[in-house]
Amino acid sequence: MLSCKVDGKTQATIDTYQMRLGLFVEFAQGNGFSMTDQLTGNNIRMFLLSLNDRHLQPATIHAYHRALRTWFTWLVNEGFLEKTPMQNIKPPRLPKKIPHPFSTQDLENLLLLTSGHHFVNIRNRAIILAFLDTGLRLNELLNINLVDISTEYDTIRVFGKGSKERIVSLGKVSRKAFLKYLMLRSDRYPNFWVTEERRPLQRDGLRIIIRRLCERANITDAKYGAHTFRHTFATNSIRNGANTFFV
Repeated sequence: MLSCKVDGKTQATIDTYQMRLGLFVEFAQGNGFSMTDQLTGNNIRMFLLSLNDRHLQPATIHAYHRALRTWFTWLVNEGFLEKTPMQNIKPPRLPKKIPHPFSTQDLENLLLLTSGHHFVNIRNRAIILAFLDTGLRLNELLNINLVDISTEYDTIRVFGKGSKERIVSLGKVSRKAFLKYLMLRSDRYPNFWVTEERRPLQRDGLRIIIRRLCERANITDAKYGAHTFRHTFATNSIRNGANTFFV
């Protein structure tokens, strides 16, 4: 974890590594094998098979495989192991699923749910419109600070994966929603998004907001989550004439 911090990985990435690798260490200790050169590929396969027993999705198991591969490569490079037990272990096959964006009716329902004058409704409406206008990832949206918003509310400075900085644009409707939301702010936090209690909004809190809105909007064909907004942004951009390569 210290090495990850030195390499400049985000805290979210570090937390994910710690959770996934920690689960493997617990499994290793519980099954009587240690982190030595005697560790075999079959030990890794036993662990990946145990994830199936936890009813994890193939994409999640695939992510565990990537974390283990990265870790064992690091152990070899640091001289803790002579070779990686991952070299002959293929990642689990992922089913090829076409992501379903939100339909026009889904979006109408979501915006109708957030059409009230309460602070939560105004904030949630601004969140939805920001997702649809920019295609931001959940963390990118969540980590926006007040100083990242232009004075005209038409652009946002965003720090994406690998701390890459870019500028995204907001449409007229989103700008109005942002201004209406900011007029209700009475705190001194630098974070752009806050809770009803005027504390910084956290990752799990934003996920809960999105899931509950999707449930209340009776969305059935699209997956509940911020990434579906990203797919919707891309799909609508292409439908409206944007260059596919650019999207």
